[in-house]
Amino acid sequence: MTELTERFRDERAYMSNQVGGKTVKDDESIKPHFQQYVMKNEEAKAKLQKRIEELKKLTDEQQEKVEV
Repeated sequence: MTELTERFRDERAYMSNQVGGKTVKDDESIKPHFQQYVMKNEEAKAKLQKRIEELKKLTDEQQEKVEV
């Protein structure tokens, strides 16, 4: 196993533990921060989806006006 592969596995295991709420030594878990990040992303996604729907409706209305 190469040194880079081993380092990647160690870092992946560390992050998996952190996100899972397990801590190493005195490290604080990043789980609450990660959960907050996910929630903010979901909220942003919902807002963007709503805006896309609004713009699509406006585009459809304009298209109908052009066709008439």
